[in-house]
Amino acid sequence: MKLKKYLILLIIPLLITSCKEKEGILEVTVDYEQKVKWASDQYAVWIEDLSGNYINTLFVTQYATTGQAYNERPDCVPLWMSKTNPAGMTSEQIDAISAATPNSGVHTYTWNLIDKEGSKIRPGTYVFVLEATLDGDSRVLFKNEIHIGKKSATSVGIPEYTRPEREKHKDMIRSVVANYKIL
Repeated sequence: MKLKKYLILLIIPLLITSCKEKEGILEVTVDYEQKVKWASDQYAVWIEDLSGNYINTLFVTQYATTGQAYNERPDCVPLWMSKTNPAGMTSEQIDAISAATPNSGVHTYTWNLIDKEGSKIRPGTYVFVLEATLDGDSRVLFKNEIHIGKKSATSVGIPEYTRPEREKHKDMIRSVVANYKIL
């Protein structure tokens, strides 16, 4: 009888631990080539739900968060601006998501699965988005779905160009890949 109680006391914590939801992160990797020209090199990476509702920003180039960008350059990552309203953000909120335009190379932006209100998101399918201003009003939008849940997953962003006839700076963003990892 004592052995049964002992085994039950050992097994219950194991069952509770194995049923507990696993922690995870989403990493979005961007292969970027800096063009260093006026009206280019600006991009933002964010997460949406399947209905297109904004969840959180992983990264945005610092210029895109300034009054000069959203007041004087309406073609600077306009989709991200319409979803986030950087003019209404505090300096702390902007500092948490922005940095100077990076150097050329592969850059990884990590999401801790927290929404813009600071709450943990529910498991499910989400959309990762990268919007980049290539040259003037020419932009590219990379996006795809990724499932957040019990298994690790990988998804490759599919590019859509606003001005596909323009070749200039088309290679600024070479690829966007999202990796959901269980920790």
